[in-house]
Amino acid sequence: MDHEETQSLPPELETELDALMLKMREHEAEMKVVIDRHSLAWKRMEAEPSELAAEELQLAERAMAVVAKNIEVMTAQIDKVLGDLGIDPDDLKEPLPRQKNRLWQKDLEPDTVPKDKLEMEAALEGGLRQLLEYFPQPWVQRQLERGELLMRTRGLEPPFLLGGISAEPMLERNRFGYGLALSIALIEEDPHFDMYEAPTLIPQIAMLCESLGELQKVEGGIDKLRELRRAPGTEVDSRIYELLVAARAAEMGRRVSFIPTDPRSSTPDLRVHDMHFPVVIECKLQSRRAEIEAQAVRFMREIRQWFQQERQQNSSIIGDLRLRFTKPVARIKATDVCKDLADLWSGLNPFQQKQFDWGIADWRHLAPEIGLPTELKAFCPFYLEQIIARDDDQEDWDGLVLLVKEQFGPFAYSVKMPLYVRWRLESSEDQASLARNVVRLLG
Repeated sequence: MDHEETQSLPPELETELDALMLKMREHEAEMKVVIDRHSLAWKRMEAEPSELAAEELQLAERAMAVVAKNIEVMTAQIDKVLGDLGIDPDDLKEPLPRQKNRLWQKDLEPDTVPKDKLEMEAALEGGLRQLLEYFPQPWVQRQLERGELLMRTRGLEPPFLLGGISAEPMLERNRFGYGLALSIALIEEDPHFDMYEAPTLIPQIAMLCESLGELQKVEGGIDKLRELRRAPGTEVDSRIYELLVAARAAEMGRRVSFIPTDPRSSTPDLRVHDMHFPVVIECKLQSRRAEIEAQAVRFMREIRQWFQQERQQNSSIIGDLRLRFTKPVARIKATDVCKDLADLWSGLNPFQQKQFDWGIADWRHLAPEIGLPTELKAFCPFYLEQIIARDDDQEDWDGLVLLVKEQFGPFAYSVKMPLYVRWRLESSEDQASLARNVVRLLG
């Protein structure tokens, strides 16, 4: 409902409702105390199970039930006072503090829950400066300098991709710092921009920029944000996800707080304070990569390293190589694949399709040097498209490995000595693992 259509509270109800709301706030404070007591009793029970700990936990649960009932009764009284006058509490100009869960009603309307779309560059330009202000400026400067150096180094390495992103993501301690550096590089159009790591990091930074206002409403939210600069690289994505969940909850009108972590036990991440029953949230960011995909990356890494060693001794190994693994990758040895490929390359005609115990190798000819239509950023998607004929690439592949010679800067006029390797897992067992992962992510 638009602001002009909302109703003000009738003056004759102010005194009665003030008394009711004072009582409601007392119950709110009481609920916070009993929830904290329950959390402490739960931790004690997990750390040192005993009859005394179990009794304390039961008492805390009973106390929460009593307070929850009191809140439910108080909510009903407030709703009755307003309902007698035909007033919907959700239509008040100044909404009352609510404990009643109305998520299934107003909170799911399209104008309440924003659509999942994000203009990343606009979000970064609008909020990145504010985001950086939450961190010590010397630390920010170090991350930007280090990020620039990393981008230059990674930009000289031919891509090793899983789908359209890096098969070997940057998971060092300052992954968050690298995400900030990438975000600035995107805005400034830095020629060394790491385009294959950016898709996993920049959207997260952009969403943080969009969520700063709501995150300030979350108890402990800004402190959690500042902890990102010390977070291990493997935890950065999941911690950002927790922050975004908290911000979205606040955006939907929920009053939430981060629960202090206890190294001795596992605790939920967030507590919701304005429901009529105790609610905690455990955030679980599903991995973007299925275990079978991680296994395939490890497998292809061995093959890639073998090719690199062979090309140092025999730089003439080039071509468009397509590998179809019809046997489950868990039951294939990379050394066997490398031996078969070595035998194929050393034959009279390596450019052919051949069946092996593990699958099919289809090796096609590429020129020793491929000219580009114009100066291109090295290894960008358009650069990759120039290596093979577009009409000859109608199939979907799981990933690719590219090796070239004499690429010394961020731009290229030609591709020298290209070895373009793509692979796909085709066994029913591996395909089933990938399908289960997709269902898990969608569910």
